[in-house]
Amino acid sequence: MKKKQHEYYNRLKRNLVVITLLVALVPLFVLSWTASSNYQKYYKENISSGMQRMVENRKDVINFFLAEQSSFLSIISNLYGFQYLKEQNNLEGIFRVIQKKAAIVDIGVIGEDGKHTAYVGPYRDIVFDKNYHEEDWFKQVMVKGNYISDVFLGYRNMPHFIVAIAAPQRKWILRATIDSEMFDSLVKTAQIGEKGDAFIVNGKGVLQTAGRFGTYQLSPDERRLLYYHQGTKVEELETKGGKFLYATTWVKDNEWILVVKFNTKSELAPFFKAKRTETLIIFIGSLIIITAAVLIVNFLVNKIEKADRLKAAYNDQMVHTEKMAAIGRLAAGVAHEVNNPLAVINEKAGWMQDLLSEEDKDKIRNYSEYEDAIKKIKLHVDRA
Repeated sequence: MKKKQHEYYNRLKRNLVVITLLVALVPLFVLSWTASSNYQKYYKENISSGMQRMVENRKDVINFFLAEQSSFLSIISNLYGFQYLKEQNNLEGIFRVIQKKAAIVDIGVIGEDGKHTAYVGPYRDIVFDKNYHEEDWFKQVMVKGNYISDVFLGYRNMPHFIVAIAAPQRKWILRATIDSEMFDSLVKTAQIGEKGDAFIVNGKGVLQTAGRFGTYQLSPDERRLLYYHQGTKVEELETKGGKFLYATTWVKDNEWILVVKFNTKSELAPFFKAKRTETLIIFIGSLIIITAAVLIVNFLVNKIEKADRLKAAYNDQMVHTEKMAAIGRLAAGVAHEVNNPLAVINEKAGWMQDLLSEEDKDKIRNYSEYEDAIKKIKLHVDRA
């Protein structure tokens, strides 16, 4: 019986502790998780909208920059013509003027045979005698009338890209090399955070501007960004380096993709630090709540158990008292029932003694025995 009662109180303690902890801790954990999730969601939405605006702005700047370089060459081509520009001195004078306004490193006039007729720039010894007639860019500019290349090393073994304009009759080409460092700087201004990056990549996944950390190729995971979409797209990708937000938009007549990369983990580091502090506080608070719940429940249940034991003891005493009272009542009844006939016997014995005393002792045989018998009857009546 005692074992069952002990198990009952232990089970009561466990149930009360569990209920107390559920009531105290579950709302705390739910509130913490909800606040954390909402903050991260709100933060990412703000970052996404900021990235989208920045990418749209950089897109306009880059397209304007490329269009401006082509416009310079087109204006020069239409304004001066082949006969004037093929003269070295004339081209040098024009180059000195446009170099102040455009990001042009060198400029050259190329005939329909693919050879330079005039060139101004630091790479004359390398490029002047080269024949571009079989180059893809030369063929394209002769067909389309204008051309902007991808970034490549070329004969000078330096990253650069070219802008070329063909005369209306396709008899000659005005070609210029664009300063890739200046172009890179236009893209790098879109970098966000310490581990963020911004670069331009072509449709094959080759970077056209240097990545912040020396990368020149997209990772296999990042190659999923190479799909056509209108406007600016913001999406999150899981890569080997962690989770990143990518904002992408197409530039240069949909030949290049401007990519702005944002490291969410790095930029959320203060939040995660605060989250760890919050987790530690919740953990310590939970330990305090658990300890307090266990102590309070043990105290209360022990009090209840003690009260139940006292109640059981009082109940046992009451039962014993009731038993004793019943026995007393029974004894009183029995005594009453016995005393009545004894009183009659005692009365009759006294009456017999009185009668015997009135008789003559000499006339009654066995007088002494009668008298002795009456005394014994009265003695045993008193005893009973």
